[in-house]
Amino acid sequence: MIQVVLGDNMGLRGDALVVNENTTIEQCLKDNNIDYNVGVVHLNGVPIDDVSLTFSDYNITSGKCFLFNVIKANNA
Repeated sequence: MIQVVLGDNMGLRGDALVVNENTTIEQCLKDNNIDYNVGVVHLNGVPIDDVSLTFSDYNITSGKCFLFNVIKANNA
């Protein structure tokens, strides 16, 4: 099991949640109402392109990780 800290430009989204390593990044974001279609999704500070992959696919199988969607607005 993995503790996931979720956030976006508005800050953290509550306490860390616990997910299975076979959960997709996409499902984790959808379940927590984070629109990943705008901005860039970062996993542990690294931009990722494919949200259909699982945490395990990104070599995260235990512990804590940080999943953020960073929106780049005009003039920002």
